[in-house]
Amino acid sequence: MIHWWAWALIWLVLVLLLVLLLVLGGIHLWRKATALLREASAAQEQLAPHLSGGTPVSAPATAATHVPTGWDAVLSEPSAIRDVAREDREERKERRNARRVAGLWATGRPRRWGDVVSEEDGSVLPRGGEVGPRKED
Repeated sequence: MIHWWAWALIWLVLVLLLVLLLVLGGIHLWRKATALLREASAAQEQLAPHLSGGTPVSAPATAATHVPTGWDAVLSEPSAIRDVAREDREERKERRNARRVAGLWATGRPRRWGDVVSEEDGSVLPRGGEVGPRKED
């Protein structure tokens, strides 16, 4: 039979080994992280002259939305915001469809009747997607 102090000694050794393992793992990770940061800093210093002086990237003006945000949205009528959002969705949908049709016409493969014939007046759309005179068979 093992005495109580032997069990305490075994657990003490196990806990000390665990702490030693955690400390050694932490030191290893610290060294790896500092080496990585040193390399990243050196790469940034090498790239900085090539990246400076450029113009900042911004969203195109067509990506702007008319839907109020922040306090304007909080203090506005919900129905007015819904109407503006609906109009914005419709406008984006029309722009997306125009880009899609132009791309299809550019590759010579319109897919739908609406890609070939204008929905407004029934005239045949030429290759660019613009309305032209209707062809008679």
